[in-house]
Amino acid sequence: MTRTVTNRTVVSVLLGTLGALLALSTLTGCGSPANTSSAGGGPTVSIEPTTPGGSTAPSAPATPTTSVAPGAISALAHILLPASQVDASSATGRAPTQVQVAGGTYLLFDVEQAGCELVSAQATDQTATQVVVTVTTTVTKKGNQMCPMLVRNVQQIVELSAPLGSRTVVFHSQTTHG
Repeated sequence: MTRTVTNRTVVSVLLGTLGALLALSTLTGCGSPANTSSAGGGPTVSIEPTTPGGSTAPSAPATPTTSVAPGAISALAHILLPASQVDASSATGRAPTQVQVAGGTYLLFDVEQAGCELVSAQATDQTATQVVVTVTTTVTKKGNQMCPMLVRNVQQIVELSAPLGSRTVVFHSQTTHG
């Protein structure tokens, strides 16, 4: 028995499959940034839908953190800060690059991290005129351990207690051994 496949049949099958996938993703919540949590029981970041003015904001205040659910911040608008709003002169070692603000209350920036290091960041002081961010490099090398000779940029995310606005971001750095 021969079967003739027409364009109408192909389109019908594709539309049926697409409809099933759409229904499945709706039922499982895939693609929805509304309630995203990080793996390992970390903090949850909830993002409200965009308002008519185009702004989005976290639904509940959270403490400053560098561990934010993957993809939660990407739903917010990112603005690269001008050099005049960033002061990295007191950051010894590796200075942060590509400093951005997302959703008004999240600072995002890249900082170099070497093989036996872990980098973290937090807002240590926030005033009406400036936000002080301390970048901590923790050296994880133990004894005569060999460390890979590789340096990579890792993104850091710092949540602010209030929108950045025109405040200056001042970076400090410190190194610890852990």
